Amino acid sequence: MFSFGGYTRGIITPRTENFTVDSVKFYNFDWKGSAAISGCSHCFHPASTDSGARTVTFKNTYFDKSVI
Repeated sequence: MFSFGGYTRGIITPRTENFTVDSVKFYNFDWKGSAAISGCSHCFHPASTDSGARTVTFKNTYFDKSVI
């Protein structure tokens, strides 16, 4: 989990191609602008001039609003 600008992110996808996320569970990401998934890894890097799209595959992903 990563916090940037007061907002929490569960996974921030990389600036590389063909990244796979498998069998991940997210709990309680329904609050204060938080996000389970973010696609802006370059936003946190000084050399943030890259603006290309990347392919990220998710499988066996589970979301639950419950607090654990």
